[in-house]
Amino acid sequence: MNAVIILAYFLLRLLASVLLFSILLIGIQYLTTTIYDFEEPAPFSGKKWLNPYQSVGKERIKANFHAHSCAWKSLTYGKSTAESLRNGYKEKGYDIAAVSNYFSLDTTGKQNDPLYIPVYEHGLNVFKSHCLVLNPQNISYCDYFLFQSTSHQQKVIEQIKAQKGIVVIAHPEFNRGRSLNDMKYLQHYDLVEVLNHFRISDAHWDAALSTGKLAYLLANDDSHSTDADEMGRVWTVILSPEKTKDQVLNSLLHGKAFGVYTEYNECENDFVSCNLKGDAVYVRFALPADTILFIGQGGRVKKKVVKSDRAVYKLKQTDTYIRVVAKNSESRIYLNPIARYDASAGKALLASTQLPKENKLQTWLFRACDLGLLYFPLRGVWLLWRPKKRNRRFRRINFLKRPILFQP
Repeated sequence: MNAVIILAYFLLRLLASVLLFSILLIGIQYLTTTIYDFEEPAPFSGKKWLNPYQSVGKERIKANFHAHSCAWKSLTYGKSTAESLRNGYKEKGYDIAAVSNYFSLDTTGKQNDPLYIPVYEHGLNVFKSHCLVLNPQNISYCDYFLFQSTSHQQKVIEQIKAQKGIVVIAHPEFNRGRSLNDMKYLQHYDLVEVLNHFRISDAHWDAALSTGKLAYLLANDDSHSTDADEMGRVWTVILSPEKTKDQVLNSLLHGKAFGVYTEYNECENDFVSCNLKGDAVYVRFALPADTILFIGQGGRVKKKVVKSDRAVYKLKQTDTYIRVVAKNSESRIYLNPIARYDASAGKALLASTQLPKENKLQTWLFRACDLGLLYFPLRGVWLLWRPKKRNRRFRRINFLKRPILFQP
């Protein structure tokens, strides 16, 4: 019975120690926290309009940048090998079929595919505040496992940027990984994954656009297998002048692309053109859409056109940006926004060029508080495993009571 009690006590101590060590390790992560001062957001303004489709390339590149294969000894969820995953996309007519495993750059296709682009998914935090990283030089491992303020999310972006990667805010709606308020303030990222088979994050996109953050869209499957309900449902079409890696990435970063979301792997329509003429936006599609929506400031629908392959929207003084969605019964096409800008600035300010400012005082105060809090789990582990000291007075009394075996 005593042995069982001793074993149970040991196991409880061990479990408590693991818990305290976990808290300690998570707390150590937060020692790298940087607190930023974010400028109060403001909508786009100016008399000029930037239209990413005013001049586009003739090549149409069908791409998926978000797919998971079996990796990390199956610790992450992916059912297929990287090779079978890539081949599955290629058979469906994709020009770019990236494998984006967590913190790992897959090299399948690197030797023989001129449009091979290395991609990985960044993020192990429980609330899914993840990023996709396109074409980085190295992998950034900076992350915060639990709570992430806007400053924590910004720090992750800055660390990825230091490795020369293209930063994509991944599925911001998924698991409430990012709030609408986060999207109003985050800066220095490049793209937003608006379409994903798990979630559509157009509200988060509108939150960024409505506060002057010009970031263009990305549309991906986020597939974890080659099953039809995950693979080939969502994709990006890049309008590039050439089928080369550099031209494709440049076109993507400058909004010369559109996103496609389908229910059953087939898109019923196609994008033809989006032009600005005077104070009006003219859009045209290959076939009549059930609905064409013009969406502006705050995500509000400004105009709705039904059963037509083309539509016109007259810009108003109150419009800051306009984006277009064409809907058919089983698919949708999302266009990038046209946005106002000040002619004196030369061009519209992309979110990727907006740099946050560090608040050094608050940064070091936060780190000092975190360091102080780390004392408690450390102290807890020590108390659990410290060697027991016998009472000296008790030992002295025992010594006096010992029988004297030899007398002089």
